[in-house]
Amino acid sequence: DTVEKVVVETSTRCNMRCAMCVKQSTGAAIGDADMDMAVFRKILPALQACRMLVLNGIGEPLLHPGIVEMVERARGAMQGTIGFQSNGLLLSDAIARELVAAGLDTICLSVDSVARERSVSGQVHGAGQLGRVEKAMQAMNRELAVLPGADATPNQIMAGLVRAVLKAHDYSPEFHKEASALV
Repeated sequence: DTVEKVVVETSTRCNMRCAMCVKQSTGAAIGDADMDMAVFRKILPALQACRMLVLNGIGEPLLHPGIVEMVERARGAMQGTIGFQSNGLLLSDAIARELVAAGLDTICLSVDSVARERSVSGQVHGAGQLGRVEKAMQAMNRELAVLPGADATPNQIMAGLVRAVLKAHDYSPEFHKEASALV
């Protein structure tokens, strides 16, 4: 029997405070914590039958100090796709290199605005951070370009080389022009 998808909440911590996030909703009592690596290791045998492992939920997975190790251990335990969604603000060249080498297949960079300036309230996810997200996509591009057989790889690193996933709350023509230039 195969399991289509397993979602593992690696961290409930986040480096942003987005207004639309469930953590910011009235009455939310979601604490900040990282999954213990011992707990993660216990689920590895169950991943053998998994087609897709998603290493995020509410928090920013790049904040987990063991995210690269999680990817590497999961890759050793399964043949399916391994990925996560990130705001991309912590994705440096070094981390991109480590994640690709560890076996990450998919990273979706989540951006809710391509405005280069901050929103009035400062609460729009991605507002004022577009340059940093572009750098994150470029970092993934560079790492994918050096993979053996890069033009034939099944990897779906959604960061420039393949696609960036943009959750658009700004439906203006300017948004579409900016977003099209990113992918």
